[in-house]
Amino acid sequence: MKNLGISLAQVQELTAKRGDTIARRATLNELKRTIEQSIHAATRSLNWINTALEEFGEKAPIPVIVKRRPAIPIASFRVTVNSYAEVSRFEEELTSALPAQCLGTLRGVLWHRCADSGSLEAEPFIALKRRIPSPASYDLKYLPEATLACAYSGLEDESAEQAYAAIRRWMNVRGYRLAGPKRELNLGEILEVQFPLAEN
Repeated sequence: MKNLGISLAQVQELTAKRGDTIARRATLNELKRTIEQSIHAATRSLNWINTALEEFGEKAPIPVIVKRRPAIPIASFRVTVNSYAEVSRFEEELTSALPAQCLGTLRGVLWHRCADSGSLEAEPFIALKRRIPSPASYDLKYLPEATLACAYSGLEDESAEQAYAAIRRWMNVRGYRLAGPKRELNLGEILEVQFPLAEN
């Protein structure tokens, strides 16, 4: 028992309960839970160290920051496309379909499926600064409130993919999972890539 990391006091407690099977089982189950939690914490620490060591080999690791964003009203429509570049045409269609006085400054794409899933399913969206009369060819809804892991990239696909990879690594090390479609915000010359977070 000492070799398992059990303290002397716990060994004494177990031997004192020699005839009480229920109490001994409860004590052993508690020890098992404690050791499992220690293993889980050590594994997460080891993953973090391995990731940090890998980043030493990169030219400049892409920083990931966490943001909390409120829900915002948007107009959007969901499309299946053959390439990432195709989405810009649908973004233009959405912009021209909406009354100019209702358009906010925030624009982007929700990615429901990316190339690694075998198909591309996108939802271009524009934030709204005022109510729109009955919609025609687009949806009116709220982009949900979320805690987001965010990284910045250039507009080209390779740069965006590096930001995606940096966020995925960051999430894996810290024990997060994706909690909704990935978001890309168009900030002019750069993209802000956002992954909604949920704990594992």
